[in-house]
Amino acid sequence: MSRRRMLYATQYGAPATGLTPTLTWRSKTNTSPGTTPTVVELSAGSAPGWYYFDESATVDFVVTVDYGSGQPAGERYAMGEYSPNDEAATEARLAKLDTGVPVDSASVAAIADGVWDEPRSGHATSGTFGEGTALTSAGVAAVADGVWDETRSGHTTSGTFGEGVLLGSAAVAAVADGVWDETRSGHATSGTFGEGVLLGTAAVAAVADGVWDESRSGHATSGTFGEGVGLTTAAQTGTAGKVWDAVRADHDTEGTFGESVNLSGSGASAVAQAILDEAIADHTVAGTIGEALLLAAASVGRNVRIYGATQNAKGQLTSATIRVFASSSDAFNNVSPLVTLAMTSTYDTEGNLQTYLSRG
Repeated sequence: MSRRRMLYATQYGAPATGLTPTLTWRSKTNTSPGTTPTVVELSAGSAPGWYYFDESATVDFVVTVDYGSGQPAGERYAMGEYSPNDEAATEARLAKLDTGVPVDSASVAAIADGVWDEPRSGHATSGTFGEGTALTSAGVAAVADGVWDETRSGHTTSGTFGEGVLLGSAAVAAVADGVWDETRSGHATSGTFGEGVLLGTAAVAAVADGVWDESRSGHATSGTFGEGVGLTTAAQTGTAGKVWDAVRADHDTEGTFGESVNLSGSGASAVAQAILDEAIADHTVAGTIGEALLLAAASVGRNVRIYGATQNAKGQLTSATIRVFASSSDAFNNVSPLVTLAMTSTYDTEGNLQTYLSRG
């Protein structure tokens, strides 16, 4: 008597269709129960996942079904134990073979892709995870509003995000210090706030130029810095007049600009004395009055070294290199010259000086 045995196959937990399973069977005494049956798909459309084979064995037997190499590791094989005395073939004890092999990474990735690529519209049942993630733009905006409008005092549990943003004044100051004390070089990712404030010298110069080259007329809103510096000619003249006409005695608070210019009598005398007593060697920047005074001192032979001199047949100096130094110590040790000059001179037949040139 022929009996139909039913099998059920899945792929990633869903009914598997279109498979071509192969069946191996043996009796419990390891003999062949007969011609090996063929496994057939019942109906991919109306009974997805169901397969069957027909047999008429006269002994108890076991089967191993291989659903194919395209199946995930845990769903490729199935096994079953049957008896010709079974009354209900559909109640055959068929169990998937537990190989102990976990789902491979490719299978995990495929499942994850399937979850995230699933249309949200098909999973909107109230109270489900699908509904929870199926937010429209309006829904997202409502959630954001709800988050920012939530009372902070209700979310102070230690270690939570609520506590993390619930900063007191001391914490705010600490965060601010941490932000500004952070090393700039570690935050240069394009498009971030870190990159935005990570200005090099050239960028700083460009920003400064942009600020000062900005048209004043576009920044005249009352109370702004733009309005404050956007003075018309008349306003500038009036402001200048107010500044110069202000009574000095009203602006003598220590440490202010008023105190700095509020000098009279002994104060003015002290400034003059400080200027005249200032060491020439401390003011050597090219183009400054300090440098000019230093060179004037050199012209009378102070802190000057002459070397590489040449003379004519009469022993008269015709060329030399002159170095000018900021201090007598530098001149003595011949280090850190402020300027190096080349000197040349000529004489007439009687030995009188005709030309003298010193340049550097």
